[in-house]
Amino acid sequence: MAFVPGYENDVFISYAHADNEVDVFGGAWVDKLAKYLGIALKQRLGRGDEVKIFFDSNRLRANHHLDEILQNVRTSAVFLAIGSPSYVNRQWTRDELAAFIESSNDSRRLFCVERLPLDPGERYPDPLNDYYRVNFWQRDPADDIPLTVTQQLNSDLYYVLLQKLAEQIRSQLVAMRKQGAAPPLSPMPIPGSPPPPVSSHEADMAMPAPAPTPAPAMMHTAAPEPAPAAPAPAAPVYASAPAEAVPAAAAADEHVKTVMIAQVTEDLEADREQLVSYLDQCGIPNLPTDFYPQGSADFKAAVEQDLARSDLFVQLLGRTSGRRPRDMPEGYLVAQYQLAEAAGRKILQWRSPDLVPDDVADEAHRAFLFGEKVAAIGFESFKAQIRKLATELPPKAEPVVEDFDDAP
Repeated sequence: MAFVPGYENDVFISYAHADNEVDVFGGAWVDKLAKYLGIALKQRLGRGDEVKIFFDSNRLRANHHLDEILQNVRTSAVFLAIGSPSYVNRQWTRDELAAFIESSNDSRRLFCVERLPLDPGERYPDPLNDYYRVNFWQRDPADDIPLTVTQQLNSDLYYVLLQKLAEQIRSQLVAMRKQGAAPPLSPMPIPGSPPPPVSSHEADMAMPAPAPTPAPAMMHTAAPEPAPAAPAPAAPVYASAPAEAVPAAAAADEHVKTVMIAQVTEDLEADREQLVSYLDQCGIPNLPTDFYPQGSADFKAAVEQDLARSDLFVQLLGRTSGRRPRDMPEGYLVAQYQLAEAAGRKILQWRSPDLVPDDVADEAHRAFLFGEKVAAIGFESFKAQIRKLATELPPKAEPVVEDFDDAP
């Protein structure tokens, strides 16, 4: 029995066989991820005997076996895709994703880790392409090639990424368990696509019922307004904690400012995680506490929500411009900067001093990267600068001295 009632499995892991071949260290990458993810979920849920992960390590593809696989997809609470070039080029992984989308109307249940990035011009099948992916790879600074994060080469980063993924999935499973969720029947919406027409019968069926029912929601979307006759929905997966739970300053030091750290490109994920850890150790509150939704409207709404609760906006910039979805042609980097500027926040931008203009082919990104406001200093110096600005005491007010010379 799964942890979430009404489902056969809590997590379905979808991957391409090539990504699970035995590597030079003698291990199969997806096998290990599935094993340690299962352990982390059991520990975080405290229900080790109830957590059920479907992971077909054999990847047999006989017709009868494929039917069995797809049935397990449809009866899983959460779908985890192992993104890679192999994933987008295999029909069976596309079939698994399509089966999940057709059976689910809640895209918060869809997760993706990226083992290796796609080549320029390649796309993940919708709706996966515009979703935030947890990147289990780093770009080697010497040879500028992507390297998969492994326990042997990147044990600390591997552990942090695994635990963050486990916590994201745990939050979703707990929310579904509280709702008493059963497998939804309507298909998942695709980001940027218009909603399907609703018949009068469907509209009647959508009216609040006496018993709680799971409400459709986009993955990591801003929290919906509560319906008057229905129980409040679970907190969205991406969301930072409620405003009252994340004060603009630490309780012990009321002058400490809240720092918002912008979403970064894949090559800077490790640096961003390092900055988050540094601020946490310094007792400096920072946002977001989780992943942002991907797609123009939801993404911008989430960023604006966190900007309203922040004092400083920090952005790490690298050689690449990042994704520019169809509904946000300026791209995620520029969009965040523009929103921070419109909100009147103090902006701190950073790039490596080793970068030179000739390294950047994209003309628009080159102008953004080498702008006057971007600090080209060592990363440790930049972190120290953020700490100084976030913890500096406000200027003391000049004492008011009353003039009694003219007193009678």
